[in-house]
Amino acid sequence: MRTVFLGSPPFATPSLRALLGSPFGPSLVVTPPDRPRGRGLRVGPSPVAALAEAAGVAVLRAERAPSGEEILESLGGERPDLLVVVSYGAILPREILELPRLGPWNVHASLLPRHRGASPIAAAILVGDPETGVSVQRMVERLDAGPVLLVKEIGISEWETAGDLLARLADLAAPTLLRALDLVAEGKASPIPQDESKATRAPRLRREDGVIDWTQGCRAIGRRVRAMTPWPGATTLCRGRLLVLREGEPFVESPRGRPGEVVGARSDSFEIATGDGAYAVVRVIPAGRKEMTGGEFARGRGVAIGDVLGS
Repeated sequence: MRTVFLGSPPFATPSLRALLGSPFGPSLVVTPPDRPRGRGLRVGPSPVAALAEAAGVAVLRAERAPSGEEILESLGGERPDLLVVVSYGAILPREILELPRLGPWNVHASLLPRHRGASPIAAAILVGDPETGVSVQRMVERLDAGPVLLVKEIGISEWETAGDLLARLADLAAPTLLRALDLVAEGKASPIPQDESKATRAPRLRREDGVIDWTQGCRAIGRRVRAMTPWPGATTLCRGRLLVLREGEPFVESPRGRPGEVVGARSDSFEIATGDGAYAVVRVIPAGRKEMTGGEFARGRGVAIGDVLGS
């Protein structure tokens, strides 16, 4: 079985590890180029590339989707049986999708057709979905629009961040992918077309998506902080300097104040009035400093009652 795997960390790493120990072990791994990593910003292989190379699998580093000729050349001229895509981050052309004998298959981190696009995990948290999951779909030329073969669901905790949820979904994706490929190999795959009337979009996140609008309600602000952590980060201006909000808690009943106003302080946090209730800031990263509790930030005179955050 000749499998070509396209993916990038962190979401793709558990799936590749599972494939390497299965009958669907890839003959070729395609992943983005090596980038600076760690404190020293040294250029080194990503976890996906390192896993493949440790297993003796050929690695093709490509910023954009490779051509069919590049894939065939890497495979010694033989067409692949399977193409597996897990968080690769590039649109694949028809010539690539038509290469594999048993089809191109993609693992997407949502319950399709909900949250098609580059940021399904953040999107699910932002809108307050009670559950999400992973979907294995047969790829078509439209983004995340192919028929769905297998779905696995999990609940979303009211406290977990996008980073937390990504880790759980990545672990869920690995066995789900293996089960789906078993069905494909056994000739039992019967993917179901998606209901286009239920499709929603999850476009790629931008830095400005993390800016907090204090006129929103406290629950919506709490979801945004969780959805934007760790990237691009939930941010606000505090005394003219950028403040990253890492963790907090919404309170529907709280002291009144105009949106963005600091209305209370505790030992471990400080409270900010919103358009509906207040938001207690539990952990922050001040500009140029390390992460600390909201209480430490307030006691260090980073913020005081009566200050107004935001632009």
